[in-house]
Amino acid sequence: HYPLRRQRQMCIRDSFLIVQFSRPLALYGEVLDKMNSKWEISQDTGVVAALSISEDANTITYDFDTGNWIEIYKDTFADLDISSGDAIKFYFKGSGKKNHLNLQIYDSDGDVFDRPIKEVTDISEWTEMIVPFSGLSHWEGTGNGSLDTKKISKLVFSVTPSEGGAGSVAIDKIESYKLNTENYFLAGSFNFGTPPNEAGGNEGPMASSSDYDPVVSYDRSNAYEGIYALSLSYNFPTGKWCGYWIFLSSAGDAGFRDLSSYTTVQFWVKSDAAGKKMKIELVDSAGIKSVQLASYLTTGTETSYKEVSIPLSDFTGLVSSQVKQMNFVFDQSPYSGTVYIDYIRFTSTGTYTGGALAQIDDMDLPYTISGWANYGRDEDKGITT
Repeated sequence: HYPLRRQRQMCIRDSFLIVQFSRPLALYGEVLDKMNSKWEISQDTGVVAALSISEDANTITYDFDTGNWIEIYKDTFADLDISSGDAIKFYFKGSGKKNHLNLQIYDSDGDVFDRPIKEVTDISEWTEMIVPFSGLSHWEGTGNGSLDTKKISKLVFSVTPSEGGAGSVAIDKIESYKLNTENYFLAGSFNFGTPPNEAGGNEGPMASSSDYDPVVSYDRSNAYEGIYALSLSYNFPTGKWCGYWIFLSSAGDAGFRDLSSYTTVQFWVKSDAAGKKMKIELVDSAGIKSVQLASYLTTGTETSYKEVSIPLSDFTGLVSSQVKQMNFVFDQSPYSGTVYIDYIRFTSTGTYTGGALAQIDDMDLPYTISGWANYGRDEDKGITT
């Protein structure tokens, strides 16, 4: 369900406060499979594929030719319990042209849940991918339609063509993962290259008229962290507006996210030319609450990334326990340009409350990583995320 294009109400405010919070990036994983023994492989008719172990990882080499899919799978988990986490984490790298990587999770009552990651198989460096359960879509199945995280029966990684051709993909170190806590909630990294977001919500362009919808893309070359950033290119006349809406749950317009344990919304932003202006909105059960970006970046956006931290208390009257949507709105000069947005999360101060899950197995990777694996930028550990 897409939100209605509607006129917005302005929120008059008395003062603004810029607050910078440190990011709670220490997140925890439980190794499910160290990937140094072969999984099973199957492929579509017309695909040439092989599976091998390289760098202690399962490596698929393939040539799509006239076929449309290759997959590796493990179906011997016997009701694996991953309910102590809220995500699956793994590492991948590839070669060849840009094709799609997909993760599928089966539970024991026959439901299959899917998360595509668009056009990433050409990435040649080991890359961390975290897939929250909330961002999975029900693909097929005969069960109750809900993922039973206490009874996982099968995991599948598949490759499907975008540009096709020949290439390879290596998968390593699959973990059950704890991502979100009462101090940290990731709303959108854009790293999948397609909706839904990590919160399970749909998202998309909006405008006072569909003629002025921004052009939306997921931009790898301008990402702040991870694989992609959101790119919004717009051009609209005086008196009109456009923007981008983000639902914060899979229930869309009918669903609400409880943000009452968080104090701040944070994201990174830059633009093709300095000085872009926009409004940030949160939509709760009572309506729209808004602030101006200029209250936090006084001269507007810059051509290099700047972090924006907005106290939720600045959204005057926000019902923080019932927030369903976040909007980025362009309704002022300059009326054209491109803005990049990345890594949207809700945070609060205090000690990160995630707990380490019991480690099942260790894993050798091409780089050294401690038991505290970060989601976000962490170049000093040599991790590409």
